[in-house]
Amino acid sequence: MEKGIKAYHLYLNLCNTEEVLPETVREDLNMDDLCEQVDYTSSCIGRQYLYHILCMDKVSDVAKHEQFIEKLQTDHPLRNQLVNALQKLNKPDAYSIVDILAEKEHTYSRGYLLVIQVCRWLGTIKYFV
Repeated sequence: MEKGIKAYHLYLNLCNTEEVLPETVREDLNMDDLCEQVDYTSSCIGRQYLYHILCMDKVSDVAKHEQFIEKLQTDHPLRNQLVNALQKLNKPDAYSIVDILAEKEHTYSRGYLLVIQVCRWLGTIKYFV
């Protein structure tokens, strides 16, 4: 299992440790292998989310999204559009925006990069307001 996939789960667990399966249980269940076997996601971000859900000790909230899932099953153009959009994120670089911010081999417009730079600092504004 790639470190980037586990990193999202580890980050979310910093705040919410009571609902996480213990490491020994995850090892006993071969969680890494299980995740790889059931992974039919279309992006790295999807893999991160799947791994996180599998490592939690709670019932999934997928039922809340049943209406959207049914829509994707019947609306093929919408599903294809979503899959194509997610395919752009199907690379290890999608785990982090570091390369985008460093402007390494990007295909993004200057305006898009400016928006990302501005958003990067939005969290600090609340301290000055």
